[in-house]
Amino acid sequence: MQKTICLLILTWNAVAKTPNNTERDEIMKLHAEVRENVEPPARMMMLLNYSLKLENLTEAWLKNCSYIFPDAKLYPAYAGMNYTIMSSDPKPTLTFADLKKFVAQKDKYNLTTNNCSAGVCEDYKQMVWATSTHVGCAKHQCSFLNHSSEYAACIYKPSGDLENGRPYEVGQSCSGCPAGYLCDRKQCYLPGGETFTTTSISSRLPLCGILHTTMLPIYLIMHISSVKILTWNDP
Repeated sequence: MQKTICLLILTWNAVAKTPNNTERDEIMKLHAEVRENVEPPARMMMLLNYSLKLENLTEAWLKNCSYIFPDAKLYPAYAGMNYTIMSSDPKPTLTFADLKKFVAQKDKYNLTTNNCSAGVCEDYKQMVWATSTHVGCAKHQCSFLNHSSEYAACIYKPSGDLENGRPYEVGQSCSGCPAGYLCDRKQCYLPGGETFTTTSISSRLPLCGILHTTMLPIYLIMHISSVKILTWNDP
């Protein structure tokens, strides 16, 4: 009896990039500026710290070339986090400076009604989420079919309800800072505070940890690079 099997060959580029120190500084300056200039002002806005742990988690996620965030039930390290992500399409590459494009969502977001006038505003809301204290970012070059694009993403901790919640409470800047915190650029910080320490994690998350069953067919269609038909005869 002749049997035939169709193999879908999935490929992605294994080139990942974490920020250098200069790029980390740029990421922090961007976030500090955006959080400083929220309108109306925030009564409590934490000053973000850069986290190498979150950077590593972002890198491990992006190596799967998927927009789908890891399932925290399977990967507890991703619990209590939110993220922003962008693709370079139609361009082949992007830089960490391109994260500033999310700031344009500010003009579409109404804090009073908690509504977005057009498109999405969740990326901007996350950038100015008052209780987030740490951020880490990474990039990854991915190849699909006959083109390639680059993903850039940042993971934030702790998280909040981006879909239904407001990113901050209105009031006099720093009037709601926790006890013992100081104010810099309208943001609260704890003197001598430290970021998360670097931890070692898998260089790429298993695909089953990223994809839900309902998303797998879509993922396959997007990532198929070739189809091979294998035929053999049973003795």
